[in-house]
Amino acid sequence: MRLFSTVLQEGIARSMKFFPLEAVDLLDGVQRRAQETDRRYLLALEPDRLLAPVLREAGLEPHAPAYPNWESTGLDGHILGHYLSASALMVASTQDPELRRRLEYSVGEVARAQRAGDDGYVGGIPDGRSLWRQVAAGQVDAADFSLDDRWVPWYNLHKLFAGLIDAYRHAAIDQALDVVLRLSDWWHAIARGLDEAQFEGMLTTEFGGMNEVFADLAELTGRPQDAAMADRFAHRALLEPLAAGEDRLDGMHANTQIPKVIGYARLAQVTGDRKFLDAARFFWETIVYGRTVAIGGHGTREHFHPRTDFSSQVQEREGPESCNSVNMIDLSRILFEIEPDRRYLDYAEKAQLNHVLSAQHPDGGFVYFTPLRPAHYRVYSQPSQGFWCCVGSGLEAQARYGDLIWAQDGDALVVSLFTPSTLRWAEREAVVSLNTDFPFSDVATLSFALAVDQQFAVRLRVPEWLAGEPEWTVNGEPVPAVVRPDGYAEIDRTWSDGDRLQMLLPMTLHDEPLPDGSAWSAIEYGPVVLAARNGSENLDGLFADDSRMGHIPHGPLRPMATTPVLVRNEKGIDVSIIDAQRLEFAVQSADGSTIALEPFFGLHDIRYTIYWPTTPVGQAAQRHDELLAMDAAALSIDERTVDHVTLGEQQPESDHAFAGADTTIGMLEGRRWRTGRGWFGYTMKDDGGEAVSLRVGLHTAEEARSCVIELDGVEVARIVGRIGPLFTEVEFPLPPRDEEGTVETHQLVVRAVDNLPTPDITELRLLR
Repeated sequence: MRLFSTVLQEGIARSMKFFPLEAVDLLDGVQRRAQETDRRYLLALEPDRLLAPVLREAGLEPHAPAYPNWESTGLDGHILGHYLSASALMVASTQDPELRRRLEYSVGEVARAQRAGDDGYVGGIPDGRSLWRQVAAGQVDAADFSLDDRWVPWYNLHKLFAGLIDAYRHAAIDQALDVVLRLSDWWHAIARGLDEAQFEGMLTTEFGGMNEVFADLAELTGRPQDAAMADRFAHRALLEPLAAGEDRLDGMHANTQIPKVIGYARLAQVTGDRKFLDAARFFWETIVYGRTVAIGGHGTREHFHPRTDFSSQVQEREGPESCNSVNMIDLSRILFEIEPDRRYLDYAEKAQLNHVLSAQHPDGGFVYFTPLRPAHYRVYSQPSQGFWCCVGSGLEAQARYGDLIWAQDGDALVVSLFTPSTLRWAEREAVVSLNTDFPFSDVATLSFALAVDQQFAVRLRVPEWLAGEPEWTVNGEPVPAVVRPDGYAEIDRTWSDGDRLQMLLPMTLHDEPLPDGSAWSAIEYGPVVLAARNGSENLDGLFADDSRMGHIPHGPLRPMATTPVLVRNEKGIDVSIIDAQRLEFAVQSADGSTIALEPFFGLHDIRYTIYWPTTPVGQAAQRHDELLAMDAAALSIDERTVDHVTLGEQQPESDHAFAGADTTIGMLEGRRWRTGRGWFGYTMKDDGGEAVSLRVGLHTAEEARSCVIELDGVEVARIVGRIGPLFTEVEFPLPPRDEEGTVETHQLVVRAVDNLPTPDITELRLLR
């Protein structure tokens, strides 16, 4: 093992450095209003309820009952870590004294829980000590979302590691560092007993960004064991193909991979190992240029679909997941520090403005899935009900709008995002304000308050969406600027108190087709994605309850064929400006109707359309028939569905209380499945006892397969032999019930029989 001092000396030199949040104050604008909404949400959460799982697992009496939802069904305590991070970020951003008090109290209670044990471990994982004893003994039974039958325990514990580090780094709470170092020492002691095969096998299970937090600890403390542990958590199964430039992401759970890659970027910073940088850069380019939709998100039902087929994006109700975009912005930040380039901040702006900003309700509440299916809607969390991963990442993301705006590269001041804000540049005893109503205005002005005249360069991002040549003036007079290869314009001069540097940011309308080239397009004005309102009917579960699947917008789907078709010629789609300052636009459909468009980030409590079916001139009728065909089978099944689970996918299986033995998952053509020689089962909802049949999705097996399927202990289906064609569905009637229920759940179990494995099952669906 190399000495840590050597590792640091070989790390990548970083002249680019973002200013800390405490040096930035947001000015009035959509970001500051979103930050304030998030602050109120944080204050609505009760620390004692978040701390309850940690105290319970330490053998201490909680001060209040734990929250419901994911906080009481296996991921107990994960939101506490997010809360620590978000509170630290918000304290740095706003200096809120009440949040600081709560943050210090929460860290103190975590420390008290840690002291109740004798080994440094602390966490809310149910029966966590028993789990880690198994791991220490080399018993590592890892699947995609379970480790020794616990729901992603490392993912859970990662949030606490990260929260404690953030409490130290952003809020200067020394006790947080003491706790996280004791926690890391506990893991170092266990990990010494695991060989590399056991450790790598453990990483099959989603583990968050454990490589990132150990890289953070190595940089904070200089301890060589933390640098070595970050490397052990690198998960070679993903690292090696990415570093070799191979995209094997189809079908993978997206947000399992992104935090790993953030860790690769941090390892590149700390160690200088180009393999980590190559992997992180290739992943970023693959996602941003081949898998990302207009709002900056990606994936369907949390998974990467084939990059050649984006049809699920416009058909499914479970569109891009908010966590993914939050984490991709974080990855962009680190890569920009390593190799400053406009493209990283171009992406960050797109994702922040259109996905992250839109994923918080103006009155509070966070979005999990943002459907891109025309005329669907989103669901929002409530402070005492929903505790999904996207609630935790949302709490953090909305607290850090002051990030990414201002940076320093040597002596140069770098301005990357056009977010109204003020920078307190202590090193130069300067205050620089960015005044703008962007994106409602195309003018941004930097104002300088300086104690003495100073010479330095100012670099401004020249965004890729800019219409025409940028223009700059200082105190009203045009000035030349050098546009650098990194996409930034530099003005180097002596600045005086009161100077005003103004930049014009002319925007233009353009459309963005889906990355697979299919006939669907979104419409944008500059970086702003535009959408249409489609009514507020049947917004079932708009504000989610505490049910396991409350984050999914379950309301009825609108027929695809009712979506207006837009004509797209060689120049794109013809869109009219109604009021550029209010960002109001209009487009005519192929049938002559007028559709009003406005920024997606401002639409809430309503159905909306972002992506539009397009057609060449004169082919609208044919396109309409294609949409009818897309609807024919899908809408019928959707209307008949009482409940369904997609097998082999993390959240659907977790939401349906997956259990099983001797079972594995696999993937074919981007679709996941589950099989086994034992059994696997789920808890299925049947509100009102309406289910009359069971539909089973399968795909072809190479050899004979056999299983029985039981509903509440009664056999309802038997499947024997090879199944074909490649993917197929088989429907089985359910036996009649003697009594009518109002709210029911069923235990659905698949069992292998005849000494054969079960078929590869892709979905189970109860139908009316």
